[in-house]
Formats: sequence, structure tokens, C-alpha cells
Amino acid sequence: MNTIIYFPHIFRAVFEKLAAFLAQAPGIIHISWISSFLPLAAATRAGRLFTRGKQALLLLCLIDMLCEITALGYAFFREPNGWLIHVLTLSEFSLLMLIFSYWEANPNRRKYLRWSIPVFWAVWLLINLAVNESAPGQLNYSRAIAAIILALIAGYMLYRLAVNPLIVPSRDYRFWVALGALLYFGGNIFIFAQGFLANSPVQALVWQFHVGFNILRNLAFTAAMLCRSPREDRMETVAGAERLV
Repeated sequence: MNTIIYFPHIFRAVFEKLAAFLAQAPGIIHISWISSFLPLAAATRAGRLFTRGKQALLLLCLIDMLCEITALGYAFFREPNGWLIHVLTLSEFSLLMLIFSYWEANPNRRKYLRWSIPVFWAVWLLINLAVNESAPGQLNYSRAIAAIILALIAGYMLYRLAVNPLIVPSRDYRFWVALGALLYFGGNIFIFAQGFLANSPVQALVWQFHVGFNILRNLAFTAAMLCRSPREDRMETVAGAERLV
């Protein structure tokens, strides 16, 4: 027996407007939206016990995905969504610093990494008391600071992985997390200059680079979720080399 599903006119009108809105978005945006779901899908497929570092990564990916969905809704209704940048900046810095601290065996360095979180929150608050970073065309100083710090630490972690002869970096989730962070934040440091390029053709090109870096990061985090979790996150020093176990 054939079943006819009836959609009220108001629902049909909403679906038609949403379809038209999505059709206007460039193809790279569609890829970015899809890529934000991949790390979470990989986490469910992995089906393994996660270390604290991977749990924090999972939370970060969930926040990023929710921000993507929220930004899509705001764009559909043509509403400003500058506050989302603050959510992303604070959550990305806090969770990635927490993840990096889990990897660190040296108690002093681990303490510095964790203390950097409240310090950055204080800096963010002071900057936003002075200027409204959510305003259109306003330079986002706090995000630029976060990008520089995270890119430097991610690069340092990658170096420690690269010089360690006891591991295969491509099979270690920490390699993919550090690589994703370095690509995204290192590549996006120059996005800070976007405020100087408002209403110019170059701004659109810079924005496309930003979306591309976001896709690369999501793919790296997906690979991290698929990697086998180590027994623990911490880096240990064994026979003069730093061993990740």
C-alpha cells in the first residue's frame, strides 16, 4: 500500500528556503560542514576506551560541531554571530592546552600549560573590556594570541614525536592532534589581518584559506580518533629519549 506523507505548507516553505540558502554556499563550505561531523563519527566507530587526552579531544570536536550548526542557523536568519568566535577561541585554547598538559611528564611544564588557561581567559577579558572583538571588521586580538601560542606548542610536540625513534608517529593519535592544531592555528595566524581587508576581493580569498585549514584540522582529528589509544597520555623519558606510552 502506498503511503502519502503530507507536509504542512509552512514546513515545506522552510525546507525550500533552507535548500535555496544551502545552494548559495560555495562547495568548500559544504565540505567543511561535513568534515566537522567526521571526528565524532570516527570516535563512535573506534569503540575503544579513551585516555583523558582523547576524551578532551572528543569534547572539543563536539563543541566545534555545535558551533558549526549554530553558525549555519545564524547565517540563515542573517543574524550576527560574533559571539561564537569567543566560544571557539576559549574552548579551543582551554581544551588543547589541557590535552598538551596530559602529554607532559615534567611536572613544572605541565603546571605551566595548565596555568596558561586562566591567564589567557584573563587576557581575553581585558581585551574585550577595551574593544568589542565581536564587532564587524574588528581585529580579533585574543584569537591571534591563542593561534600563535597553540601553533608554537603544537610544533614543539610534533618535534618531540619526530625525534623519538621508539614510536611510529602516524599511528599515534598525539601526532594527528598536534598536526591538526599546527595546520589550523599556524595557517590561520594571518587571518588576523582580515580586518584590514574588509570589503575587498582579497578578504574572500583569505576566508577560503581559513575554511580549507578547518577541513584539514577536522581530517587530522578524525585520524586521531581512529588511532589506537596509548596506555596513558604522558610522555616518559627512557634511555635518554622521550618515549610516548
